[in-house]
Amino acid sequence: MRAAIPAIRQNGGGYIVNIISALGKTISTEAAVFSALSGGLRIATKSAALECARQEPRIMVNAVLVGAVDVPQLAAGKTGLPDLGLGPTIDAGSVAAAAAQLVCADSAYVTGMEIYADGGYAAAPAR
Repeated sequence: MRAAIPAIRQNGGGYIVNIISALGKTISTEAAVFSALSGGLRIATKSAALECARQEPRIMVNAVLVGAVDVPQLAAGKTGLPDLGLGPTIDAGSVAAAAAQLVCADSAYVTGMEIYADGGYAAAPAR
């Protein structure tokens, strides 16, 4: 975001969408560091949204929080990661569709928000 914001502002404003793990919203005993990093990026997204809302041209800064994305490495079990209980896998196209909602003209004043593309993972009680 540090590099993108000046470039986007110089080109008349626009959108930033951070793709973040849903583990940034919940707690995982199997991925504490990753959860902390994802949570930090959530807060950085909101901070950047506030900073960018105060200046013209506008830059809308939002996030899509994702669960386990269906990629070949997951299907083959080659990730080397423990099962984090992220719920159903999400196809990459659904993540892209969520991001597209945040970069369309209808979202011209939506900033600092999160959309969850995680199959309900973050809505569940703490694990």
